[in-house]
Amino acid sequence: MSPVKRIPVTEPVRNNFADMYPAGQPTSERLTEMNEDQKKHRLEEEARKWHGRKKAGYVSLSEIKD
Repeated sequence: MSPVKRIPVTEPVRNNFADMYPAGQPTSERLTEMNEDQKKHRLEEEARKWHGRKKAGYVSLSEIKD
């Protein structure tokens, strides 16, 4: 197991953080969950940007003939 690290936060931030997750869930699990959620959010944003791009000059894979 990794050594314990402490991250200083203000009391309001700590309380807000605690209110977001079920009681008894370890902080490490909460942070891991938040990190995964953030990664998914970034991926979704990139997918939206890619989907909304100009399509001039692009050919769909189904149009490519060998």
